[in-house]
Amino acid sequence: MKAVEISDVSFSYDKEPVLEHINLSVDPLDFLAIIGPNGGGKSTLLRLMLGLLKPQSGSIRIFGNPPSKMRQSVGYVPQNTNVNTEFPIKVIEVVLIGHVGSKRPLFGYGKEEIACAMGALSQVGMDAYAHHRIGDLSGGQRQRVMIARALCAHPKLLILDEPTASIDVKGQKEIYDLIKMLNQTMTVIVVSHDISVILEYANKVAHVNRELAFHDISDKRETFHIHGQDGHFCEVELLQMLGAENCESCASDTENDKKRQWREKP
Repeated sequence: MKAVEISDVSFSYDKEPVLEHINLSVDPLDFLAIIGPNGGGKSTLLRLMLGLLKPQSGSIRIFGNPPSKMRQSVGYVPQNTNVNTEFPIKVIEVVLIGHVGSKRPLFGYGKEEIACAMGALSQVGMDAYAHHRIGDLSGGQRQRVMIARALCAHPKLLILDEPTASIDVKGQKEIYDLIKMLNQTMTVIVVSHDISVILEYANKVAHVNRELAFHDISDKRETFHIHGQDGHFCEVELLQMLGAENCESCASDTENDKKRQWREKP
């Protein structure tokens, strides 16, 4: 069964097409990166997968069911997780909000909910901060707390919209390393403008700009041109690939092969 199956979905706002004939198939434990220009429809696609919007044509299935029936199996970390840093709410209280469908909040959370929240904080390395005020944390730490909140739903699918916005470079890597670890037990979909997500973490990529182009990059050595034995590949190499059909090293190798063949001719 597919984690996500989108078939010929189109959507418009006030008759203005935003998404047209979208088809997408996501396997369990995939790490899908969604990329594309601002205004291209990425956030709308997420809302459709979350069941917050309904497609005007086509269908969406999350683990074989309509999104509206799978909300308790989907964890969501929105793009804007800024909080009022003056509001006196503790980290553990923020995470407890993630208990989807719980009827206990009006009367206080029970031991099971608190234990679950502490377990989620432990997963993201923030259990020591459970009783700190959320406003006292750094941006990267707050984002970890928001991920912990999403984990309280025990999701089979984790969706994150620009999870490292406004976080420093070190914090960005820590967040994506965390998401990659979580990907061992759940399907992950991330909207990001960060090309390193594609190069280092994702195994599938969907480029969305009204229409969708899908790329399987499970074999990065086959997909991307990588020199040497260390597996290094970064934005510089990508720009080199885009700028020239053959790089200098390839050209040298090709020329050496031609010379070798010429010398070996009888």
